Amino acid sequence: MNEIERYTPHRTKNFVAPEARIDKTPKVFEMLPPEVRPVEFHAPVVLRSVAVSETDRAVGFTISTTGLAAIGGVGGVLLAVVGWQVPVLSVPALAIFFVIAALVWATAWLFYSAASADGIGLLSVLLHYRLLRHEQKERLRRIERMTEDDR
Repeated sequence: MNEIERYTPHRTKNFVAPEARIDKTPKVFEMLPPEVRPVEFHAPVVLRSVAVSETDRAVGFTISTTGLAAIGGVGGVLLAVVGWQVPVLSVPALAIFFVIAALVWATAWLFYSAASADGIGLLSVLLHYRLLRHEQKERLRRIERMTEDDR
């Protein structure tokens, strides 16, 4: 038999005809809320809170920036000694050390101040004032254009 036989359901042996009656009555299922069980902890729960003062923040800032300022100052002195032949034990080398350390400290202070809670609040207020200023300029331009059209 080289011909391809056409598939029809009544020719197959395992064909099951669908049931003629279909129950069309609506079924009502009662949905129960999910069961809520308390979470069981196997370890004791320890509640911790961190309370910091301005003094703690100042000490933390000093600890974190002192090393950075010292490294910057030493690096500046080494650069001056190698690059511009400044004597190591001299007043200009000492001045370079303290100036670079002060610049590093001031930059760190600006970053710390901007990232603190007070700095974020100040930055938010300044950006809102900027937004209001731009909005006011645009509003005044639009009012001026409207008055020019009326003339």
